[in-house]
Amino acid sequence: MTNSSEPARLCHRISYSQYIHTAVIAVNTTTLTRALKLSKITGVILSLGALVVYPHIPNKTIQLYPNDSHRWAVFSDVIMGGNSVAKPTSEAGNTVHCYIGSKSTTTLCGNNLMFFQTPQEAQSPAALNSQSHAVAPKKTLDLSGYEGIEISLKYTGDHQRLRFTLTNYEPNTQPANEKNSDRIHRFMHSYAYIDELTAPIYLDFNEFKVADWWIDTFKLHRRQTVVKRDSVRGLYVELVDAKPESEHTLSIASATVIGDWISKEQLYLAIILLWLALLLTEGAWRAFVFYNRQQACLQSLNTLKHFYKTLQAKEHLDPATQVLNQSAIQAIISAAFSKGAAANIAVLIMEMDTPSTDHQPTNNTLDEKALKHIATLLKQNTRKHDNLGRWEDHRFIIITEQPSAKNALQFATKLNNIIKQHQPAPLLTDDGTNQYPSSVGPNQSAPITLSIGLSLTQKQDTFEAALERAEQALQQAKAQGPSSCRGL
Repeated sequence: MTNSSEPARLCHRISYSQYIHTAVIAVNTTTLTRALKLSKITGVILSLGALVVYPHIPNKTIQLYPNDSHRWAVFSDVIMGGNSVAKPTSEAGNTVHCYIGSKSTTTLCGNNLMFFQTPQEAQSPAALNSQSHAVAPKKTLDLSGYEGIEISLKYTGDHQRLRFTLTNYEPNTQPANEKNSDRIHRFMHSYAYIDELTAPIYLDFNEFKVADWWIDTFKLHRRQTVVKRDSVRGLYVELVDAKPESEHTLSIASATVIGDWISKEQLYLAIILLWLALLLTEGAWRAFVFYNRQQACLQSLNTLKHFYKTLQAKEHLDPATQVLNQSAIQAIISAAFSKGAAANIAVLIMEMDTPSTDHQPTNNTLDEKALKHIATLLKQNTRKHDNLGRWEDHRFIIITEQPSAKNALQFATKLNNIIKQHQPAPLLTDDGTNQYPSSVGPNQSAPITLSIGLSLTQKQDTFEAALERAEQALQQAKAQGPSSCRGL
């Protein structure tokens, strides 16, 4: 009987496993896709939130003045041979009165804020009595992370503008024959007009330029003239080139260095990096999903190919015995005799010797069990090129090459002996009756054997002629009795 449900079960099994694999990928894809969508929503919220909140973030500051650890020191062009006079007019030294003399070609007067480690050090006699240009720094400030300085001051006089100077401590530029010289500091200037002083003035550090005299002194290349503020030693507020014999008053109320905790550039870069990370993650995930889907498709294709080959193989197999069916044998015969006659091809027709069962009806199921037993033994004892197939109801056929009729007969006899020696358990019907009862007793089966007829093709033979001789030989073998072999 043909088991027509086997391909359906195979198809169902393949479809089910493929469904499980696809379902797992779909669940993982859905979960991570949702996570990516949530990440993008979160990224939008964080980006907009950062842009909205950023202007309201308080600045980071350093209070230069008032500061008990910092002290003002007045100066004038006396250090350059002039006769201008600078006098502090407040106890803190933050107010200076300037009288501009006429002796110097470049008049100078102002106030210098110096930095010390502690208030006690700032009030020490050495700090109070020292000249600003001759004092080695006790403390420097790293202002490289800040954007500018806000100064609140008042000015009285007829000069048009003030100069603001930052000095950056750079001992590597000190001449070998000089100690504590101004020339070990990088001088950087910025200017502001008097009419700007109605409110606290903000000086962006980008507005400061390195002093020309300092560049000329060290003959610096233009790439070495950049503004530095990583080791700031002091702040100068000064009048330069004021009219001789004029009087001026400077009073500094406060000086505060201002910077952003995070610059706009850093904020924008962080947002760009955030979205770049999200896009790269999404791109990597999409590539992963595409790869998985491609692998799933390839697996499906391979499964279908295997399924097709399985079905194709099953089309050429007898469903009951799993040996080649008659159509497959016909294809082999057509290939072997494609050019007409073929020599030395043995044709073996084998028929099961069914014991006499006239007293009970034939049981097809039990017949198939006996045939399956014979087919199993034949498959185990034949080679791949011994083309074994089911020919008719109780018959098998083998199409194989043999060098001589004698070899073919020996091969048939060997198969017959194997069948005779390996008997199955008693084959019982549904009601427990022995299908093939033996004369020895009802609980024993009669031996299941084969009668074999064979022929060997000659040079001018066709398959039809060889098959006819094999049929005649089979009839002669059956006439001799069970388990006989004859060849023609």
